Amino acid sequence: LPQVPAVPAPEVVLETPLAPVEQQMTSPSEPQSEEPQIAEQPAPAAAADAQPESDAVPAPVTAPSDSEFMIAREAFRKKKHQRLAELVPALKNHPLGAYVEYWNLLLELRMDPADPARQKAMSRFIAAHHGEYIAERARTDWARVAASEGDAARFNRLYKALAWNQTEPDLACWKALYDLQAKRRGALKAAKDQLLNAPAGKDACTQLGLATIAADPRWGWNYILILVQKRHFTLARKTIEVLPASALPTAKSQLTAIIGNPTRWYARNKRKLSAFPGKVLALASLRLVQADLEKAAEVAQAANARIDPAMRALMWGTLGLEAALKQNLDALSYYQRAGVLARSEHIAVNYPRIAAWRARSAVLSGNFSEVERAIETLPRQERVKSTWVYWRGRALLARGQKARAAKLLRPLCAGYEFYDLLSCDALGLEYPKMPRHLNPPITKAQIRSFEKNPSLKRALRFYENNLVYEGNREWNWAYRGMKLSDMPHLAEYARLLGITHRQINSAQRGQSAVLELLYPRAYEQPIKNAAAAANLPEYWVFGLIRQESRFVPYANSSVGAKGLMQLMPGTARWVARKMSMTGYRRSQITNLNTNLIIGSHYLKMVQSALEGSVPLATAGYNAGPNRPQLWRSRLKKPVEGAAFAENIPFNETRDYVRNVTANAVHYSRYEGKPVRLTELLGTIMPSENTRISLP
Repeated sequence: LPQVPAVPAPEVVLETPLAPVEQQMTSPSEPQSEEPQIAEQPAPAAAADAQPESDAVPAPVTAPSDSEFMIAREAFRKKKHQRLAELVPALKNHPLGAYVEYWNLLLELRMDPADPARQKAMSRFIAAHHGEYIAERARTDWARVAASEGDAARFNRLYKALAWNQTEPDLACWKALYDLQAKRRGALKAAKDQLLNAPAGKDACTQLGLATIAADPRWGWNYILILVQKRHFTLARKTIEVLPASALPTAKSQLTAIIGNPTRWYARNKRKLSAFPGKVLALASLRLVQADLEKAAEVAQAANARIDPAMRALMWGTLGLEAALKQNLDALSYYQRAGVLARSEHIAVNYPRIAAWRARSAVLSGNFSEVERAIETLPRQERVKSTWVYWRGRALLARGQKARAAKLLRPLCAGYEFYDLLSCDALGLEYPKMPRHLNPPITKAQIRSFEKNPSLKRALRFYENNLVYEGNREWNWAYRGMKLSDMPHLAEYARLLGITHRQINSAQRGQSAVLELLYPRAYEQPIKNAAAAANLPEYWVFGLIRQESRFVPYANSSVGAKGLMQLMPGTARWVARKMSMTGYRRSQITNLNTNLIIGSHYLKMVQSALEGSVPLATAGYNAGPNRPQLWRSRLKKPVEGAAFAENIPFNETRDYVRNVTANAVHYSRYEGKPVRLTELLGTIMPSENTRISLP
């Protein structure tokens, strides 16, 4: 097997600072792993930098070097077309030479998109690489060029041929816009649906919005509500300006005042709310809820009797959502006033999220009758997810309906993820056995097949150059021609190459329950030593590292976290000082043992500050220790750890706690008997919001 260095895994990035609302993660159309986003490492030194001994005879250059490829890549990134064009012939036979050719063609096309010769050259390139990821990439970028030039016919041809990227927000908006302009059947409804779901701010989506309200000015009011929910206030004001007065419920100046400064508008008008139309008050409530929940509720009450059921569901549902995110006890009462939430689906941004937080709020309250009712309001595709199957099963158990609960939970208990493990706990069942090794083992024929796969070959070359994102796109493209039954063997192939992050990703895609593939123990002894030195269970440290870095010792995240335990430099320096670690320097942060010792001690400090709680400390390691301290200070009574984890208001941290604790259970299997997840999560006790003096 070729020797490929273990390279960083792309994965979940902790945005710093986290916004005081639930973080939204939109899934990119290109298949991505669920791993940490890792910055690139330095490129290999140029061959010219290596000085031969004085009596040595330089060997003739027979193949283009990786250093030349990296120079070409940098020329493309900096739009240095002449330099890139010079490198194309030299890199023609490089394993990644097609990328250099493509970059050159793309720069030429951008300079003159209408040039027939350049168009033909790009078309020939795409045809020559039919079925490869690079052809998908070329079509995607050319479609963007065509859209920017208003070339609808070419855009539509390219868009139709895309296998992965049709749901990219800007491309989807361009497609909806061109369909609307062509007056295709159903185009207006499709445009409205796209604007409801697309992220605001994309130029294509802005143009689509303006075209849609031009085609149907009466829908303009709904569009304003959508933009306010997305917090895209500048575009909301622009929309108000271009709409005819007849499409609006009051003067434009009044609406722009609400959107521009809702608190000031409330202060000026709180004694005369009854004078405003219900639609205006509903808008004011939606805008105020982001600043002051109580004022928003007061305005909502004034609007309640003067708006239709859909608007009422949106207004009170949004109040319920914001209250639930703050663990406010009024959340359920707001949701109850919303009535049938589904009535607002056509105007509620991310309606499933609004409905899900009704269920989460009920879970936190311990009101299992309300949990069951709330789950029933979820769209079907959400209800069947393991999260809500589990909590529905728990609601049935709370009502003494053990047989019905078992019918729901027993199938989950066959899996290995967070709610699968909790389902076993709820039924008092043992966790399913997990084979330690792949059986039957990978064959030489399978290895040869993977070695010949063009996408995997390119992925490996990208990894050799520490271009992880590009490598993952090629690796993921290779999945398209494989069966689920191939995935465990591909994971084993990655394991043999030392590419831990692809090993885990491939095993997960194949739903492989092989312990060493899903839960590897790279750097086993140093991790055990660090855990013991910090008096931590080693299975917890392994579980955290799997989530943080996928065992890549030089991992470097986009926000600057480094090493196996993804330490921020300032945190590492602070902990080193507290540990009296003499001679510590910033450059040591990616030293394997130093990173493990500092990271483990920091985790122990966070755990001690949070009264020994594993879920609280895990959340604190991800989001900062004062956030879980704040969240538990809002509790009115003790809650089970699973309910607390479900109500973490940041998507990333909620998933992080689930993943790390489930990982820990599986790593404990190596010790003979797995810990029980319910016991690991424990009970979360209310506490004062006392500031924790840790970074």
